[in-house]
Amino acid sequence: MQALPDWTGEGAIVGYEGGSQAVRWLWDRLRDVSVPVAGFWLQDWSGVRTDSFGTRVEWNWELSEKHYPGWDLLLEELAGSGIKVLTYINPYLAATTVPGTQTNLFQEASAQGFLVKNSRGDPYIQTSGSPGFTFGTIDLTNPAAAAWYEQVIRCNMLRVGVGCGAGEGMGPAGGSNLSQFGWMSDFGEYIPMDAKLHAGAAEAVHNLFPVLWAETNQRAVRSAGMEGQVAFFSRSSGARSPGSSALFWLGDQLVTTDKFDGLQSAMLGMLSGGVCGLAMTHSDIGGYTMMDSAFMNPHVHVSYTRTKKTLFRWLEMSAFSDAIFRTHPGNLPNKSAQVYSDHESLQQFGKFARIHSALAVYRRSLMREATRRGSPLSRHPWLHYFEDPVAANLTTQFMMGAEIMVAPVFGDNVSAVEAYLPGTQERWYHWRNANVAFHGGEWYSVNAPVGQPAVFARQGFAQTDVWKQVAEILRDTVASG
Repeated sequence: MQALPDWTGEGAIVGYEGGSQAVRWLWDRLRDVSVPVAGFWLQDWSGVRTDSFGTRVEWNWELSEKHYPGWDLLLEELAGSGIKVLTYINPYLAATTVPGTQTNLFQEASAQGFLVKNSRGDPYIQTSGSPGFTFGTIDLTNPAAAAWYEQVIRCNMLRVGVGCGAGEGMGPAGGSNLSQFGWMSDFGEYIPMDAKLHAGAAEAVHNLFPVLWAETNQRAVRSAGMEGQVAFFSRSSGARSPGSSALFWLGDQLVTTDKFDGLQSAMLGMLSGGVCGLAMTHSDIGGYTMMDSAFMNPHVHVSYTRTKKTLFRWLEMSAFSDAIFRTHPGNLPNKSAQVYSDHESLQQFGKFARIHSALAVYRRSLMREATRRGSPLSRHPWLHYFEDPVAANLTTQFMMGAEIMVAPVFGDNVSAVEAYLPGTQERWYHWRNANVAFHGGEWYSVNAPVGQPAVFARQGFAQTDVWKQVAEILRDTVASG
């Protein structure tokens, strides 16, 4: 995998939604508490709809001027502060009506025969989340369909090319302040086994489709002349995905800290993906999937939403584990804790965004290593201590490169963790005290109240300016608290 653009390490990528004025409101709040911001991820740029699952993005990949009036002005304002805008797309098109001001991309694709078909030769209609949320899939085995979708990305998102807005004044390529510099390249795993494709049997294409989807995004970026500037992140992958995806993310975790589909599962996903070539990845900070409604039975109400403590613990881990530091409002944003919910949340967010930024120089060196050798940024300790049977069986901690060990807190009412520091000849240093060495090959009980993660640096790296800056941020916020 290729190194991400430098701007991705300059601050948080803030997931938000709600329109132009809402973004300005949040930007003012973030500035007030000096949160470093690299970008705003605005997944609802194409508009929103509401169903039983929650607030959903409109799957019609064209700007909703009703939802984001003055879009170009907003992008220019953010660019003036060095902030990029990222959005969202997937390989599906809404089969329902779209706002009258937008092009109906489903109808356009259907008319040209660009959609995956059913046994009758009609567009194969599927649902997502609720029965009324219907969509069709672009048939990326059809070169003409793939080229058409590349043009949708290049024109509507990168804004490069004749008739595409910003690109007209910029020549044929290169982007501008009005370009989107990244997006969530969602899904890709939904091809039904009985679908009819332009080329290949569905059962053979099913696992290939994520690669075709990533390649479509990659070609759009290349044809726009924006390689090295754009970071799109993939949810699905195939064997060849690391050659075409810019970045991965772990999908839609629950807003819990457990290993089944919560915070710990995100860590385990990074580690297992890391030994399969997915060298650069990240998660939705705080998780995504929530529920606050009747479930299966009108008399059974299920409610679980993101808590502040879960959000804070996720911030702690992601500052070290994630290639980019990106938040997500979740599917029930108004019923859950957010990084902007109150002053304490903003302070915690700013603290760990600064830590992630402080690690940018080290992270870039790991990205170069990923390009050269395929080594993941977040690693299972076994990769460096393969002769240590204890390290080989760890499931509750990870390493950032070869120099930092992190033991996240997985639990709602936990203030200490058991951390194993490998290497009998190694010496490790906790951020609290640079003069106290922890001997390798031993387990340690480490106090880790909220905001004070169990993080250690290996001898040598503990003397670097990068680590000293990280330790200073952690110690200063503890002292001020």
